[in-house]
Amino acid sequence: MGRNGKITSFARREPFGKGKVDEPVLLQCFAVSLDSSFTRKGRPLNAPDGFTMDGTRGFYRPAGVVSFDECVIRVRAAIAAARTHRAEDLLVDTTALNGFLPPDAFERFNAVTAWADEAEGQLRLALVARAEMIDPNKVGLLVANYRGLVSNLFPTEPAARAWLDAERLRRITPTTAT
Repeated sequence: MGRNGKITSFARREPFGKGKVDEPVLLQCFAVSLDSSFTRKGRPLNAPDGFTMDGTRGFYRPAGVVSFDECVIRVRAAIAAARTHRAEDLLVDTTALNGFLPPDAFERFNAVTAWADEAEGQLRLALVARAEMIDPNKVGLLVANYRGLVSNLFPTEPAARAWLDAERLRRITPTTAT
């Protein structure tokens, strides 16, 4: 993060794909402003395309043909935008992204680790993915939760919304000791 409070770019080693691990790769990251100004269409300024806010919930619906690495980077940028705009929840619908095969266990591990690092325990993440992209064992969710990211994975957006609503209600409803 720069002195002006904006993320401009970051360098990373190649943990997600099949690149050489020892070559640093400079990647463009979406600029994320710390102010909460909005455009007329409700999209926060300096947020990735497809990102919107509705109250304290962020929505990110990216589309296009991308690599898995690019998908991970885009979701991470949406998490950063959601945190910047003080979202409590983020619903990410990746069903309109194409161009990559289902990730293997190592790619899933690296993806959820990057997302958990970006979230810093500050929001809940509901991810919508096509059925063939969802690991039936949901090992990535275990890693994410272990790293402090409350998250879940769904085949449909209504299911993701219902889970986020239930999580929100669970957090604000006090429990009584018996």
